[in-house]
Amino acid sequence: MPQTSYPRKACFQASILLCCLLAVISPYTGYSQENAVWKDYKVDHVVTLTLPVKIDTSTVYERCTIGQFEYENLAFIYSKIDVIDSVPWPRDTLSIRNGYDKLIKGFLSQNPGTVLEKREIVEGQVFGVYAKMKATVSGADAIVNLKAFFINGDTYGIMTLTEAGLAEKTKDVSEKLMRSIKISPLAKQFQHDNPLN
Repeated sequence: MPQTSYPRKACFQASILLCCLLAVISPYTGYSQENAVWKDYKVDHVVTLTLPVKIDTSTVYERCTIGQFEYENLAFIYSKIDVIDSVPWPRDTLSIRNGYDKLIKGFLSQNPGTVLEKREIVEGQVFGVYAKMKATVSGADAIVNLKAFFINGDTYGIMTLTEAGLAEKTKDVSEKLMRSIKISPLAKQFQHDNPLN
């Protein structure tokens, strides 16, 4: 099977769908802050996450890895999509901005809603995007927080998702989870950094 059988869009939508199902359909029987110790979990040579529980990752499609858990009335998801041919090394920040816009539009095409806030972010030396959205997921209003990064020719993302009525209650935990990502100083973003050039 060729490596590009599952393009970035399909993988991203699959990870979004899993997150949505966990957050909206599943009862909130996940972990609680009580007695939680936040620890660093190295998910690969590029990304470390500081989390209250160990995140188990799995490859849901060829070259598409996700990890998830429920915590304090919200779902957290980590994804890495490394379909090389469909995640090109960007030439410049304009290419990155356009790519991030496509990711957000892809989410909203599957889950109708609006972007409440969007801004460019920098983690370490890596340029990324943060978006907060209100979307209809499985018939329910949900608040979604997303951070995405194009790193080493791959797409990395973290997300929290909760029912809209619980957004204020889960705000502090969501913000802490969204700060959980640490990116190695060895991470590269641009075409001129590609070691295969």
